Amino acid sequence: MVEAAESSDAVEATGLGRFKMVLIWDLVAAGWVVGLSYLLLGDPVSYLVGFTTGLLAVPIGCVGLCAVIASHVLLAVRLIRTKGRRFGAAVRICRLGILLLAIAGSAAMIYAGPSSRSPPVVDGFWSRIEPRTDVDALRAWGSSLSVAGLVDRSSWPESVRRLDPEWAVVRPDGTVQLTWGGSFRGRYVLVVGPKTMARPLGSGVAEDVRRVAPGAYVFFDPG
Repeated sequence: MVEAAESSDAVEATGLGRFKMVLIWDLVAAGWVVGLSYLLLGDPVSYLVGFTTGLLAVPIGCVGLCAVIASHVLLAVRLIRTKGRRFGAAVRICRLGILLLAIAGSAAMIYAGPSSRSPPVVDGFWSRIEPRTDVDALRAWGSSLSVAGLVDRSSWPESVRRLDPEWAVVRPDGTVQLTWGGSFRGRYVLVVGPKTMARPLGSGVAEDVRRVAPGAYVFFDPG
């Protein structure tokens, strides 16, 4: 009888140990899925989207979303396949909680993805534009034009062509505004005016604006 009781205790201890190890690995897998969601749909991708002025937003978004969905399906398959009879019900309940936790964490990353995380997008855009911008040349070009408005590409100076914007507009006060993107990708804007020019508001949030030089700023407007 004593030996049988000891054997039963040993089996129970072994089962409990396996139960804990299963949950530990489940938590590791769930953390990996949430981390993958952040990498594919969070700040790093937002930065890359800004650096490419939104050109890669659609392919990156599609690939990232498919990868995140696939990782959640694999996680769900792992969590649903519960082994062991003694702790089966307990494992299923805990695993369901882990799955819901992973889905909630990933949803937070998706909600704060490239379309709504303006600061990383602006950081990426600034990193691309700042080293290649000749602020003095752009300012001199804007001041030299007698007619304001949209300037044809054939009339762009080298300081504009090197940045390769989609539109170049000169305002009546000589301020130059270069724009990339559009309503679908969002607008990426470089504004170069007098050195005393006030900081533009961008999309209405102060963090959406980065300074290139005195009187020169970039901002992102998600549209």
